[in-house]
Amino acid sequence: MHNRKMKLSRIMTIAVIAALAWPLLSEAQRLTPIPHAIGAVPALAAHSNISPADSASSSTAAPASPWTPLTNQPSFLFDGAANPILLTDGTVLVQDAGFPDWWRLTPDQNGSYVNGTWTQVASLPATYSPLYHSSAVLPDGRLIIEGGEYLLNAAQTELVPTWSAQGSIYDPIANTWTPVAPPPFFSDIQVTATFFGQSIGDAQSVVLADGTYMQADCCTDQQALLNAKTLTWTQTGKGQVRPE
Repeated sequence: MHNRKMKLSRIMTIAVIAALAWPLLSEAQRLTPIPHAIGAVPALAAHSNISPADSASSSTAAPASPWTPLTNQPSFLFDGAANPILLTDGTVLVQDAGFPDWWRLTPDQNGSYVNGTWTQVASLPATYSPLYHSSAVLPDGRLIIEGGEYLLNAAQTELVPTWSAQGSIYDPIANTWTPVAPPPFFSDIQVTATFFGQSIGDAQSVVLADGTYMQADCCTDQQALLNAKTLTWTQTGKGQVRPE
């Protein structure tokens, strides 16, 4: 008898909760449904006159692309565009991938990059044409690139695995590149029987909140901070102490 009273009490409780909750539930049904994701086919309404076949045919159209082709395509690039980077003056620098030539895209008078124009800027020296390298715009507007997993050979016919430690800074006002010596404390590396010397390669880089450029080494645990005025390096991070 006691168990039957308990069950009856639970049933009554559930009924009361349902009675109280129903107005809220019915009100929730009147809310505007969340829009479906782009490209998804919404479910047909229960009493819709649209057949599933008609619905499928009307929803197969691809959404408009958010990309707009440039009016002036960079067709002059030998190996395609690489490392696009926005300068502080609003122009965009682009490297001819793995080659020493660099190009600047300048927006038109209305600020349109779509209708922008291309001009060639100063090229890197023939001995430093990197592919897969660090890059950043410094607070003073100059562009720094460091390292490179590959370098273009002198004949410009082959990209050679190098893990280069070279670097250079581009001044957009003077339109010149200035070589940057590698951090002198970065270790030499050797892969099997091949000795590569110091490396930076395709390592990470970042401009810190205080404006200092920080450079990692692809192949060790070393990092360095650059004094952009004197182009000298200071050790930092775990790599500062190497007990071995």
